[in-house]
This record gives sequence, C-alpha cells and structure tokens, in this order.
Amino acid sequence: RIRRNTIMVKIIMHGCCGHMGQVISDLVAKDANAEIVAGIDVTDKGNTTYPVFTNIKECQTEADVLIDFSSAKAADALLDYCTERNLPVVLCTTGLSEEQLAKVAVGISVKIEFDAKETVVRFLHN
Repeated sequence: RIRRNTIMVKIIMHGCCGHMGQVISDLVAKDANAEIVAGIDVTDKGNTTYPVFTNIKECQTEADVLIDFSSAKAADALLDYCTERNLPVVLCTTGLSEEQLAKVAVGISVKIEFDAKETVVRFLHN
C-alpha cells in the first residue's frame, strides 16, 4: 500500500558498485518513497540503473541524503563533499582513523532539519 502525499527521498549512493552498495540499491529500488539519483565509486562497473561518477567532485546531482558504503581512504573527500553541500550522510564505512572519527563527531553537532522535523543523528564507534 502506497501512502499518498509522501516525500520521495533522493539518495546518492557512495560505494554503489560494491557488494553493500548493490544491496542498498536493490532495497531502495523496492521502496516507493525513495530513489537513488546518482552513485559514486572508483570505477563504474555498469551494474546500476543510475549515473555513476568516478570523481566525487563531478557529482552535482541534487539529493536529500548520501549513503556511504565505501572505504576509509575515501572518507576525507566524502566528508568534505557533504560539508560543502550541506548534505546529510549515513556513514557506514568502518576502519576510520581517529582523525576521521573526530571530523565525523564535529559534523554530528550540527542540527539537521528535514520536512520541518528534527532528525536525530547518532554516532556509534565501531
């Protein structure tokens, strides 16, 4: 059953060509209230239904959120990108350095508003 008057959430998938990126892409494809509008990955394997950018700076697609399942070595550019665009990020990458974790913690202190409701962001250290 599809709800009427719902907002379509536009997502950028970072790490879209990897295993978890494909799992998330498949889940979102089944969700009537969300769509992946672009992907970012080091290579475009041609296994997506949306445009894939191999350079994060080239992705200027408008989105509501970015979901990340990439690698720790991509985290610095990712965090800078999201900060510059004021784009909320769901960061699922593990193996971040202490410096990267500190950068993430600073970003969490920012209040995010979406659809006139406050969004709660929780940081779990793994």
